[in-house]
Amino acid sequence: RPFAVLPRGLLCWGIIAVEKSRKLARLNSIKFKLVVIPLLLLSVAIVAIAGSIVYLTRESLLDQMRSSGCDLVEQAVSRLQDNVLALDTANQLIGDQLLTAGRVVVNNQAQISNEFLTQLAEAFGVNVLYWYNSEGRVTHSAFGEYLNWVAPAGHPVRQFMQSNAQYLVEEEIRKDTDSDNYYKYGYLKAGGGSFVQVGILANTVESLTREFSLQDLV
Repeated sequence: RPFAVLPRGLLCWGIIAVEKSRKLARLNSIKFKLVVIPLLLLSVAIVAIAGSIVYLTRESLLDQMRSSGCDLVEQAVSRLQDNVLALDTANQLIGDQLLTAGRVVVNNQAQISNEFLTQLAEAFGVNVLYWYNSEGRVTHSAFGEYLNWVAPAGHPVRQFMQSNAQYLVEEEIRKDTDSDNYYKYGYLKAGGGSFVQVGILANTVESLTREFSLQDLV
């Protein structure tokens, strides 16, 4: 069958429509290239920059934490060393105080009495001042305490009496056998086997020693 011949006006309208469609496609392509693609690239760039900022911020915070941790450790070690030095100094001063009071007693044996020892104890700020005979018996004491008490075998007083040492300051602060108090003691020998025991209440020093000891810190 022969093809139908389209009217000339309809043919022109079709041609114009095709051209418009082509122009619109070209415009859409240009718009895509100029608007959509740059927006996509900008979004990718923003995400990348944000990720970099988060990473750098995290690393900076970690570095600060590590640095702060090292500083805290150094401060703790320095503080511990200062505390140990302070305790050593306090113990040495207490030891000197004990020996000084003991020497005064030994140098004034002719005046020894309970009253004399009490006066010396108050003057030197000590809490214990006992005078022992050669048998290890307390014959005189400050404040009249422990009179006639005899140091048993194995007791630190008996050990000092039987030793060759002329004087001794106990390194360790020890608990009193009849109370919850801690004392630091010193001893000096006199002629004829007699000797003096001097003690000072050291609860505060004992408490600080336990607080700053390496065992408690660990």
